[in-house]
Amino acid sequence: MKTPIRRTAVGVAAGLAILLAAPAIPAMAANNHPSHGHSSWHENNNPAQSAALTALKAAVKTANENYATALKNARSTFNADATVIAAKAARDLIVKSSTDANAIMAANDAYVIAIAVPQATKDAAYEAATTAWNTAIDTALAAYDVAVATSPTDAAANVTYRNAVRSARTTYAASMKSANTTFKSATSLARATRRAAVNSALATYNASTKDAAAALAYRTAVDAAKAAYKADATVVAAEAARTAAKTAASTTLHTSLTDARTAYKTATGHEPTRFSGLPKGLRDLGAGHKHD
Repeated sequence: MKTPIRRTAVGVAAGLAILLAAPAIPAMAANNHPSHGHSSWHENNNPAQSAALTALKAAVKTANENYATALKNARSTFNADATVIAAKAARDLIVKSSTDANAIMAANDAYVIAIAVPQATKDAAYEAATTAWNTAIDTALAAYDVAVATSPTDAAANVTYRNAVRSARTTYAASMKSANTTFKSATSLARATRRAAVNSALATYNASTKDAAAALAYRTAVDAAKAAYKADATVVAAEAARTAAKTAASTTLHTSLTDARTAYKTATGHEPTRFSGLPKGLRDLGAGHKHD
């Protein structure tokens, strides 16, 4: 799931958690049949299954397109908002020129406060888009189960498995965003100090004759600012904490997905079916079928 990089903290966790719980939009593959291993009825000689899978792919494609459009519209509305435009201009005026780290931090904080309302509106639009996508996918998969006469046991297991996977991925996304937000908060002064040093180097260069020596001095100053940032004790500690948090989140995700698959197999006697030709996040849907 992808999202544009933001320079503020407001709404980041909500917005990105949404995007990471939603699918990418790759092209559909040519193979219209799912991988299997527990039923020969899923071979090419099953016209009902083939037609149902074709319909499922079409529904997923439409859901993805609608989701992408909703996100694009939300971003466009946010970027065109007069308050956002004015706040960004005021922030950039300071951040791109000030040599005072505290002034840069204050400008960033003021920007976050100024755009709170349009940011909340954007986040709500993201939430609505994700809810709509989830509903569309669930409806399409339920229709698939009906079309291929999935047994009641498998149909129920499919829903349980899908919800477990969705919950695990949402939790993972929230944990990753929390780790990033905590890191940014902990290193805000160090990042502002780095920016102030770069601005100072640029101002010195612009006031010079801009010859080779001046250019070298500028590059040297910028490199020194970057090195100082990386060596800052606060940054080092924050980076270590972020790495540990992300590792823990990944471990939790893996455990949750494994548990979901185990529960599915316990309930149905077989692994979740993997569909080829569907977006990666939807290939493992817990949609195995035992026909009555």
